[in-house]
Amino acid sequence: MFFLTRITLLGAAFLADITLPGPPEMAGRIEPTNLWLDVWARWDSGFYLHIATEGYYLYPDEPSAVAFFPLYPLLLKGVSGLVGNPVLAGVLLSHLSFALALMAFWKLCLQLLNDQASARRAVLYLAIFPTSFYFSAVYTESLSLLWVLLAFYALHQRRWKWAALGAALASATRVTGILLAGVLLLEYLRASGVRGKWQWLLGLALAGLGGLGLLSYMAFLAIQFDDPLAFWSVQGSFSREIGGFIGEIRPLFEQNFLTGPISWNVLLDLLALAFGITGSLIAARRWGLSYALFGLLSLLIPFSSGTGSLSRYVLMVFPAFMVLGEAAERPWLDNLIRFVFPLLLGLLLAMHVNGIFVA
Repeated sequence: MFFLTRITLLGAAFLADITLPGPPEMAGRIEPTNLWLDVWARWDSGFYLHIATEGYYLYPDEPSAVAFFPLYPLLLKGVSGLVGNPVLAGVLLSHLSFALALMAFWKLCLQLLNDQASARRAVLYLAIFPTSFYFSAVYTESLSLLWVLLAFYALHQRRWKWAALGAALASATRVTGILLAGVLLLEYLRASGVRGKWQWLLGLALAGLGGLGLLSYMAFLAIQFDDPLAFWSVQGSFSREIGGFIGEIRPLFEQNFLTGPISWNVLLDLLALAFGITGSLIAARRWGLSYALFGLLSLLIPFSSGTGSLSRYVLMVFPAFMVLGEAAERPWLDNLIRFVFPLLLGLLLAMHVNGIFVA
C-alpha cells in the first residue's frame, strides 16, 4: 500500500505541476531546478526548511517559525547533511516516517480489530484519504503519526516506558502531541486500578515524561526569545486565535449555508470534522476512552480557532480509520470509499502543488 500510493502520488504531483497552471499569485518555488522535489515543498514547508537551514526566528505580530515544533526540522537538518539537499531530505524523511507509521498502524489494527480484512481496509483508507498527500510532503504529518501510533501500540502492550518515549517525541513534533501525556496517565491509572497514591504518582511521572518534548521546546523558547509560550502567542498571526472562533460560528454558518455560496474549504473541513468526531465517539465504546479523547481533542482544539486545515488534522485521528475499516465490510461501502477517496485525493493534490491552499 505504501509503494503503490506513494509512487502514484509522485507521478500525479509532477504531472499536475507541469500540465495545470497555478494562480498568478503563487509564491516562488523552493526547488525550481527539480520539479519532482519542488511539488512537495509548499506553504508550511518553507518554515520547516528555514528552521532546518537557518534556525528559529520570532517577529511580533507576524507569522514566525516559532509556531512550528523542533523535532521534524531537527531531523530534517540531520538528513540534509547526509544527502546535501534539504528538500530531498524532507521528502525522504516524510516517506520513511509514513512507511513506518503504516507498519505500526497495521500492527495496532491487528491487535484491536482482530480481523485482517478490517485491518487492511483501515490501512488502505488512511493511505488514500483525500489529504493523505501531506504524508509525502515536507510536513510533520507522517512523523507525528508515527510517534502517536507507536505510543498507543506500547500502551496496548502495557510497555509504559516506550509509550512515554513515543509521547515525548510526539510532543516535540507538534503541539497536539501533548495529549498523549494525558492518555498515558489515564491508561496507567486504569491498568493499575487506582489503588493508592503511588499509582497516581507513577502515573503523573509517566505523563511528565510524555510531555518532555513540549517542555524542552518551551525551555528553548524561554532562553532564546524570553517567551516559553511563543509558539502559542504567535497563533494570531496565522489567523488562529484559540477561542476567537466561537463568536464567528454564526456568521460562518450564515455566509456558507444561508446566503451562500458554500466555500469548498469550509465544507471539506466540516466533513472531516464530522468524520473524526463520529469515529472517535464510536472508538470510545470499542477500545476505551483514551482513543476517543485523543481523537476528539486533536480536532476540537484547532477547531476552537477556526475550521481551517481540519481536513489535514483529521489524519492524526487514527481511531476513525479503524472504525471505517470495520464498517466497510459491506462491499458497497468499501467500493464507494475506494472510488471517492482517490478521486478527491488527486483533485486536492493537483490544487496543492499549484499553490492553492487546501489545508
